[in-house]
Amino acid sequence: MECLMNEWIFISHSGKDKSLAVVICDYLSDVGLLSGEEFFCTSYGNLEIGDDDISSIFDHLDRSHVLVELVSASFLRSERCLMEVGYATARERYAKTYPEQHDPIRFFPLLVPPVRFTRVNEKLHGSRKTGIRLDSLAQCATVAKKLHRTLSDLGANLDEDRWKAHEGAFSRRCMDAVGQTKRTR
Repeated sequence: MECLMNEWIFISHSGKDKSLAVVICDYLSDVGLLSGEEFFCTSYGNLEIGDDDISSIFDHLDRSHVLVELVSASFLRSERCLMEVGYATARERYAKTYPEQHDPIRFFPLLVPPVRFTRVNEKLHGSRKTGIRLDSLAQCATVAKKLHRTLSDLGANLDEDRWKAHEGAFSRRCMDAVGQTKRTR
């Protein structure tokens, strides 16, 4: 199955969580996805100087299959992050009503402690969404596995061995970034 959109993943995050977003972007690059072509993240240099950032963000959200949400306390306070989730939610509803015109977006919430699922569901989605709490090396490895599975289910042609080879280093860097994020609060 060919990707009908230019990008697989949009990474929504607070600027205060840039180090964690960059760890995820580095991992995606390490496993063979190309920044700007297959994933979008404002902290990874995907916006050019002079770009209309809101229009650019909406354009990238329209082209993405998966919305990775780095849900931290800063994310929940960020108007920009809430706008991105709101836009994606509207797109998801539109796609359910007009499936021939637009593909739905898959939400991929990653919770940065001390954020809890109940807070995410009441503030962001209004319905029960499952996600992954980034509180252990095993949970960070789960991010890699589930993201690989989600993209594969959507038709992405991925090198599974390459994903597995980088999983351990990603998990360690992820936990280091989560620890750094917690210390800067």
